[in-house]
Amino acid sequence: MFFTLFLLSLLVDLASSQSNEGYEVHVVNVLPNNDSPLKIHCASKTTDLGNHTLYVTNDFYWHFRMNFWHTTMFFCSFHWGSRNQAFEVFNEDIAYTCGFKPDGNICNWSVREDGFWLSNQVPPGPSQIKKYDWVLLEQ
Repeated sequence: MFFTLFLLSLLVDLASSQSNEGYEVHVVNVLPNNDSPLKIHCASKTTDLGNHTLYVTNDFYWHFRMNFWHTTMFFCSFHWGSRNQAFEVFNEDIAYTCGFKPDGNICNWSVREDGFWLSNQVPPGPSQIKKYDWVLLEQ
């Protein structure tokens, strides 16, 4: 009986520590300096982070904890001039890309003229991965 309670306690502690991992998602505008700022809208199923206008070098970021089931997901829509894109900026798969670092789990999205790049560092390091291209709006 004692051993069963010990194992149950250990499993609860493990699950609790994994579900409470803190994350930070950054969206940074590194587009060319021009008159058209980056417009974004980010949300999850339960949290609307609102509309934001990012000028060159602006960084919009937020903190949160992964839920117990590891189903936490945030998505953003992006608009820049005649281009747009929408995708999940955080989910369980992206969490693994962002890494499980002792100093924090950072998902850094660099929005560039050629697309969207993901890194686990702010500022982004050499390990950036291009994930998405822009979509040109029909005119």
